[in-house]
Amino acid sequence: MAKPVIGISADITHGQFDRHFVYEHYLDAIEHAGGVPVILPPLMRPERVYRQLEVLDGFFGIGSDDFDPGLFGEDRHPHTRLMPRRRQEHDLVLLNLVWNMRLPSLMVCGSMQGLNLVLGGDLDQHIDSETSHKHMDGLEFAHPIKINKTSRLAKVTGRHKLDVNSLHHQAVRIVPEGLVVVAEASDGVIEALEPVDEAHPLLAVQWHPERMAHTDDARAIFEWSIDESIRSRPLPISDKEVVRLSPFI
Repeated sequence: MAKPVIGISADITHGQFDRHFVYEHYLDAIEHAGGVPVILPPLMRPERVYRQLEVLDGFFGIGSDDFDPGLFGEDRHPHTRLMPRRRQEHDLVLLNLVWNMRLPSLMVCGSMQGLNLVLGGDLDQHIDSETSHKHMDGLEFAHPIKINKTSRLAKVTGRHKLDVNSLHHQAVRIVPEGLVVVAEASDGVIEALEPVDEAHPLLAVQWHPERMAHTDDARAIFEWSIDESIRSRPLPISDKEVVRLSPFI
């Protein structure tokens, strides 16, 4: 059986030579779970973003710097570190199309936050100033989370509690229609989201399972995403619908 092709959103760094790149932990985790990773460079035309996606079996959304708080009507917090504009515009279209195509997806950290934004939610800009729990404590185990016992995440990991790593200062705040909270930290910070529609093959987590790929729980999450990429078929979208779903470009 051919291995599923998994698209990965890319980051951007600016310098003497601008670069589009992905950390190898993402690539390795997908390959070890049985997928074939393909990097998706940030493009600026919605129809070409859709073309990136329609040839894929699944999608993995990576972490990021911060989305512009102007997207949800707030001024910039002193600790906000904006992602490159080109990546933000690509991500907002990309995540919206992924959702509407029902492309089997695993999203982590900034991509979970971006999905929450494109569906109508918002973010806490700097949670460490608002909560008792530190969420920038590193790449290994940082704090426990509690998982909804009936959630997809609980079924995938076989756990109702999980120790996770933590590398974020922003977090999901208001959750839009279509998504449901399925895991929280002890201070109430939202740690995982799933579609309300249980048939929609998507899981979004705030931590970085690719950095914990040596653990059974992280491997189970990646293996679930690969299995869904083999089993599920995305929905086609018309050219007119692609443009309608791309209001940020």
